[in-house]
Amino acid sequence: MRRLLGFLGLFFGFSGVLAAEADMIEVHDPYVRRVPSVAKTTAAYMVVKNLSEQEVSIIAARSPAAKTVELHATRNEGGLLRMRAVPRFVIPPRGSLVIEPGGLHFMLIDLVKPLAANETVALVLEMADGSRKEVYAVAR
Repeated sequence: MRRLLGFLGLFFGFSGVLAAEADMIEVHDPYVRRVPSVAKTTAAYMVVKNLSEQEVSIIAARSPAAKTVELHATRNEGGLLRMRAVPRFVIPPRGSLVIEPGGLHFMLIDLVKPLAANETVALVLEMADGSRKEVYAVAR
């Protein structure tokens, strides 16, 4: 079996072990927007860079700071900005995805407690292949 995997790896140009999507991304400048203590919803932003030659997708996220985390996109509908849940964030091969205010974002719904300035918030990003990437975002 090892020989077969080695042969296939040489033939198809991979090492016999495929990398998980979570290992193929880098996350830069993750942060969570601080909101007034009475607010129960906020958003998380970051830049996700795909280091691989294949498209990767984030299909879900979770955080101990909120009861629910949804993937959202902001769209202009007839002059009004509306947020809508989306099924995935797609990062192109060797490309980056900017998750920023006014665009794509992670919506943290039903915050467990108010976020303090510079508090670290853990987010777990779930990829389409089932792998996960843990990210630590600063509340600001």
